[in-house]
This record gives sequence, structure tokens and C-alpha cells, in this order.
Amino acid sequence: MAELAKAPDPKFHHDPATGLVVSSEAREMANTPSPEVLAAAEAGDAEAQNEVGRFYAALGSDEGSEMAEFWFKRAADQGLPKAMHNLGVLAVRADRDGSAEKWFQAAAARGWINSTVALGVLLEEGGRVEEAMQLYETAAAKGNADAQDRLGQRAMDLDTEEGYAKARYWSELAAAQGHPGGDTNLGTIYHEGLGVERDPKRAVSHFLRAARSGHRGARFWLAVAYEVGRGVELDRIESAYWYSQVADENEQARYMLMRLELSPDEKAALEARLQQATH
Repeated sequence: MAELAKAPDPKFHHDPATGLVVSSEAREMANTPSPEVLAAAEAGDAEAQNEVGRFYAALGSDEGSEMAEFWFKRAADQGLPKAMHNLGVLAVRADRDGSAEKWFQAAAARGWINSTVALGVLLEEGGRVEEAMQLYETAAAKGNADAQDRLGQRAMDLDTEEGYAKARYWSELAAAQGHPGGDTNLGTIYHEGLGVERDPKRAVSHFLRAARSGHRGARFWLAVAYEVGRGVELDRIESAYWYSQVADENEQARYMLMRLELSPDEKAALEARLQQATH
């Protein structure tokens, strides 16, 4: 089955913030597994079994998760590390951290770098910070952007000049790969002047890149920048637009949006901006 993925698949991975992430493309597959792939899976092809597991995971139901686990387990029993990783993801979603740790360890031991990061996140959340940092460093040294971003965040939390320098180093590496967390970290560094001269324009450029990639924190701070005209020309419509992108889950953003008190003309302009963004 040469057409099946042999490398990390961005459509199915463990995100430190949200757990299982399935793209819209994967969801569109969720009518029925390909007959060819299903036949290969039933015949014992591990890659195909993993693909069928991804199909069931994309359904987002309890029954789908059970079927996904069944197929991932068949692939994992044949030594496929991505299937082990995916079993870890399902375990995280089900709050079975012990099982998740086992599967992430197994996949990481077989070189699946995403599992190294996922295991680090799991250990960090469980208070095993030193072990987590070692895992992040291992993955970051191999170019993993998620690990680089995590190291950048942790270094910034140190609130020291040395920490800021490390935060900038790792965040620049992550941002260079298009990681929105890396750009958000850099936006914060230049906005606050953490170990560098304050540079509002540079901060906004990083927030904008991250915001366009969907980073909610970056969207909020970009809205603030447009509202006060810091690092960018004051623009109440753009400010309202970016506040609106996070207002569903951010009470402060809802308040800031309401506080703008847009005029009827501005509300019409905002509506046009929102429609423009959907096309």
C-alpha cells in the first residue's frame, strides 16, 4: 500500500492544547473507509489498519473511538509506531493517562518524534517537569517545532535575562517552521521588551502571522494593538474583527468588543470584513 502515509500525518496528531486534531479533509473521509484500504487492513496491512483507525477516530463518537482503538491496536501489534501514538492520543482523550504514557513511550522508543513531545506534555501536566524538559530538548534538537515552542514557553516563564534569551532562540526556530506558538512567543517578547528593546512593529508582525494561523492568544493581542494603534495604525474595524475571532471563548475579548461601541457604519464595515474573511 505505497499510497498510504509512511511519515507523520498532520491530519491526525496530538496537540498539547487540544488533544486529538482531525482536519476537515479527514472529516470528509468519514462516510466510509475506502474499500481498497479496508480490504488491505483486513488482510493484515498495518498502514491500512492505521488508516481505518483514523477514519473511525474522525467520527468523534464513543463507538467510533472503540473501533479506532481496535484497528490501531492491530497495527500497533505489528510494530507500527504511528498506531501506537494514535492509541496514546485516544487514551488522552479518555483520561487514561497511564495507558497514554505507555503508548507514547512505545512509539517514542521507535523514533516517532511526535510521541516524544506528547509524552513530554503528559509528564509535564503530571508534575514531572524535569523529565518533560529532557524529552522536549531531545525532540527540539531534531527539529520538532512543537518541542521548540514548549521550550520557548518554559524559558520565558523563568523571567530571567538568560531565560528570555533561550525563549527567543527556541521560539525563532519554531516560528521559522510556521509554528504559531513560536510567533506568539516572539510577539510577546518584542511587545514586552523581554531581553530585547521593545519593538511594537515587530511584535505585531509576529502576532499577525500567528493570528492568521488561528492562534487565539495572538488574535487577542493583535486586536489590542489595532485598538490602541501600537505597532500598527489604529483601526477600530480590524480591532473589532480580531476580538470577534476569540469572543466566543474569551470573556475579556467580548468585553473589549462591546466597549468599542461601534457606530452603525462601523458595524456595517465589520460585517463586510467578516464576510470577506469567509471567502
